[in-house]
This record gives sequence, C-alpha cells and structure tokens, in this order.
Amino acid sequence: MIFGTSALSKESRERTADFLLVKPVSRAAVVTAKLLASLTMILVIDVVFYAGLSIMAHIVATKSYDEKTFFLINLTLLFIQLIFFALGMAASVFFSKLKSVLPLSLGVVLGFYLIGALITGSGTDDAFRYVSPFNYFNTVYIIEHANYELSYLITSAIVVAAAIIVSYVMYIRKDIRAVN
Repeated sequence: MIFGTSALSKESRERTADFLLVKPVSRAAVVTAKLLASLTMILVIDVVFYAGLSIMAHIVATKSYDEKTFFLINLTLLFIQLIFFALGMAASVFFSKLKSVLPLSLGVVLGFYLIGALITGSGTDDAFRYVSPFNYFNTVYIIEHANYELSYLITSAIVVAAAIIVSYVMYIRKDIRAVN
C-alpha cells in the first residue's frame, strides 16, 4: 500500500508537483507512468520472492509437491499487493496534506488484517469474507481444488479497477497547490 500511497502524493508532499505538472504531459500520463513504475516494482519483488521461495522449497522438500498449487498459493501475494496498491493510490488522491504515507498505509492494512482475523476466528458466513482482502484467497480451497474461488477473484479485480479509476479521475480533477 505504501507504493500506491506514495506514488501520487510524493510530489504534493515534497512540493515538486508544480514542476512536474508544467511539463507538456497530461495528468493521465503522469498517473499512468507512476502506475506502471509501481507495478514494475511490485512484479520484480514478487518474482524474486517466488524464486527464493521455490529454491527453498526444493531444498527442504522431503517428498514431491504440486508445483501448480505452490504457484497459485504464492500468486495470492501478488493479488493482495495489487488490491492494497490500488487502495493506496485511491487514498493518496483524497488526502492532500499527507505528511507521511506510513501511518495511513499501516493503519489500513492492519485494520483489514484484524477484520480478516476476526472473521476467520468467528466462523461466520462466507459473505463476511468480502470485507477483508486477506480472506479472498483461502489456502485450503486452493490446495483442494488447485484453483481460486471465482467470486473472490472477481471481487479483487473490481476493487483494483475501481480504485485505479477513482485515482485517475480524482488526480485529473485535483487542484495541486503550487509552491509559494
């Protein structure tokens, strides 16, 4: 979430937004460039993480395991990162005086984690799983079916798409303060 929150709020926070926005580039192009740069960082982190984890799994494995299931379980990290990245981008356009992205990011992620833990621990209905992104991908279901639950995958895609659309719309319309 820190990548998403800092992607669009960095210039406002460091008072370099007027320098960036006087360039002959549209605001949508600025958002797209920041989005792609952040997504590249997330993907590189995930590839390195998966490679390291795969090497470790092969080293410590005492018997064979299903590579597809292993990959699907590890891919859930990327999906959760994308959800929080998109939420961070959307949050950053709403807070114009964001001094630091860390408290907001940690608060949101920790809040969703605690909600997810309470939902999981209480054994409530599956409908409550939609509240926390941490409950969208059930590891037991992935192991048993070697697939994701489609409704939660669709919900993830909708959350990411909606948050990114909100980020674009709000950033394009946002009034950026100039340096005095």
